[in-house]
Amino acid sequence: MGSKLTGVVSVGGYLGWSASNYKENWDDYYYRYNTFIFAVRGNYHFIFHDKFDPYAGIWFGGRIHGGQWKGNGNHPDDWEPAKSAPAAGVYLGARWFFTENFAVYSELGYLISVFNIGVTFKF
Repeated sequence: MGSKLTGVVSVGGYLGWSASNYKENWDDYYYRYNTFIFAVRGNYHFIFHDKFDPYAGIWFGGRIHGGQWKGNGNHPDDWEPAKSAPAAGVYLGARWFFTENFAVYSELGYLISVFNIGVTFKF
């Protein structure tokens, strides 16, 4: 359990995908959204422990929305079949390294969703 207080800046890429569905039985319509994000991320790692890695970050990139509508009524006013736009966000995260090359992470902020969990592999 080493202890040192230093900071490291890292830069990397980000690809994300999410899907959401909405169905109204009484109006007999259904729509689905797909969102893709591609971005560059920059992190500042607050390194003070060998296995625990808290960090803060920003990202800049693009967001592509796609949609599908099925129904008999009018679609909602905010529904758009396809749209792309620049996007940016901020987040806080932390990783716990089980080995030198494998960690689990959690992030909270504005990314593909508000809360993300996953694994990290170092090559």
